[in-house]
Amino acid sequence: MLIAYIDDSGGRDTKYVTLAGHATTEEKWKAFEVHARLFFDEIGLDYLHTEDFRHARGFWSDKDWDYRKGFANVFCEILEMYVADSFEFSTLRKIYPKRKKELGRNKTVSPLGFCMVGIIDQYQKVGHLDLIAQHGETLSFVVEDGNSNNADVLARFQHAKQHHAMLGTLSFAEKKSVISLQAADFVAYYSRRIRGMDPKAKRFPDEYRLFAEATQRLAIRHFGATDFGG
Repeated sequence: MLIAYIDDSGGRDTKYVTLAGHATTEEKWKAFEVHARLFFDEIGLDYLHTEDFRHARGFWSDKDWDYRKGFANVFCEILEMYVADSFEFSTLRKIYPKRKKELGRNKTVSPLGFCMVGIIDQYQKVGHLDLIAQHGETLSFVVEDGNSNNADVLARFQHAKQHHAMLGTLSFAEKKSVISLQAADFVAYYSRRIRGMDPKAKRFPDEYRLFAEATQRLAIRHFGATDFGG
């Protein structure tokens, strides 16, 4: 069984809403959790909250730039050992509801629910779902609990499952206790902020360059929806 741990980023005051994460086998996720926990324990980190990491708060308050950069590199190196796929899907938070109304689409589908559909559709487009089916496997999702749109995310998944028999289950978990979700948060948080920015531009912040360089080995598949034409 393949499992994708995904997390969201973005709220009412953000331009984009993002879902992102990583997928691999259940066995490899278990091995990752052990390996990552050993690394966290070694440096005295209980829980990776990417926003605290970015703003050098809490555990990171007395850590200099080189330390945080080194952490990101090692964390992603560990992640690379186990994950089979990394991905991100974003949508413009204000444009999606506008187009939804204009085109008469399902009024109950939230931008986050749309991102869930987008992730599944992209799995289909790149042939991953067919490959999963050929090997007799299923693809399940684990999402951070507590999000106000989780009911819609689950509804979109259940609807997609009617058309894709290789989809397994979607469940929710508490992010502080699952490093796999914290790894998803790392990708979701930075991917949303980098949207629309040129990595080669002089204004590209060092903190975003840190993310781009650390995650380069993961070959993250980035997708975005910006206009939602008919």
